[in-house]
Amino acid sequence: MIGRCDRCSAFPRPQGCVVLALLSGLLFGRPGLVSAQTDWAEPRVYFGKATLETGSLLSREGDDQPWKVARDVFTRDRLLALGGLKTVVAPVSDAIKLVLWGNLPAQSPLPILESSAILHDTGAFDLDITLLSGRAVITNTKKKGSAKIWLRMPGEGWEVTLDGPGSTVALDLYGRWPHGVPFVKNPFAPERPISVLSLQVIEGSADVRFGGRQQRLGTPPGPSILHWDSVEGAGSGPQRLDKLPDWATGPGTLPDELKSLPEVVASYLKLCDQGPVPALLALLTSADSEKDANRASVTREFAVLGLAACGALPHLAEVLASSHSAELRETIVLAMRHWIGSAPGRDLQLYAMLIGYAKYTERQADTLLQLLHSPFDPKDPATYQTLIAYLQHDKPAIRALARWHLYRLVPSGAKIAYDPNGTPEARAKAAQEWKQLIPDGSLPK
Repeated sequence: MIGRCDRCSAFPRPQGCVVLALLSGLLFGRPGLVSAQTDWAEPRVYFGKATLETGSLLSREGDDQPWKVARDVFTRDRLLALGGLKTVVAPVSDAIKLVLWGNLPAQSPLPILESSAILHDTGAFDLDITLLSGRAVITNTKKKGSAKIWLRMPGEGWEVTLDGPGSTVALDLYGRWPHGVPFVKNPFAPERPISVLSLQVIEGSADVRFGGRQQRLGTPPGPSILHWDSVEGAGSGPQRLDKLPDWATGPGTLPDELKSLPEVVASYLKLCDQGPVPALLALLTSADSEKDANRASVTREFAVLGLAACGALPHLAEVLASSHSAELRETIVLAMRHWIGSAPGRDLQLYAMLIGYAKYTERQADTLLQLLHSPFDPKDPATYQTLIAYLQHDKPAIRALARWHLYRLVPSGAKIAYDPNGTPEARAKAAQEWKQLIPDGSLPK
């Protein structure tokens, strides 16, 4: 049954096979298909200092290097602020202040999590930055005059001028795979994740130049935000806002579900001397013995999203395959879908990781990536037959993803108790209940 479902038309089989050498290149981040975010011929020079606000800044020189806590910041390095942490980068020029602002889901209405960027050596601008994901806040700290920023984005660049001292813009960038696009193992396939950016003036005013156009933005009320995506570009131009977003109006307070975040961050920072990834793994393990329910929940979320931001996806696949916690599995699925949507080629990286490190077969890795992509049609009865059959798959992670999709596509199935790591008998009973709810050849009511 499972073999038949792996070939079901609801999950089209990828066309073409990628040689191991290419997958190895994707896995270890060699320049090219995945990690071509910077010109490796450009110099690596000292940029400034990272100063802590609510956490530490991570950096690494190349995608094949381990993450480390950074105090000194260099151009060309990949910089990372984990979700829930915020770090100020102060350049030696004293012309701007850069805040890499990581978020957890409850902290932002947008699907922005970790903040990641690459800085570039420049003599023409006060800041030359490739924003890779998340939120960056940039402030003109000159005593007088404007500050000029070159913002690199997929396929184009923007020149942003912060008009005077104190003028501040916030950049929010995230990516996603469009619904209905399957996973394919051809790195030259035309489909790519969609990148979505918003640029908003938080204080003062700014000019934005791109594609022969110039737009003027100021603080609300008035035209203050510009939206862009990698398909439609900047659309109709600036949009009017009546007020600033809540996160930008002051220090604010954490939502109730994140009240334990400061304690969790403090625990993480104490563990960081062993390296960020080992620290996050230790933190995740510690949640199992945590007596406070809120702190245990925040610990799991912070650790899972941090591990994904650091690219430790095989570890998350292992936890997904073993956990009995529905909340933890939900967070892992969110993290994995966010990670593969953040940049082209990351789904291929995860495919290679699953085969090389997690010992998945090619078919198993392919199935898991198809489930992360969500290529199926909710109006096709074969979708539900396939997902129900996957509840009995030999890979627990695939069972967990099938459950994740079914419970979203069919809210009336919420009453069916199913644990992907339950006993075979319990799983079979739940699968039978799903078949009774959605008989073969039919759609959910």
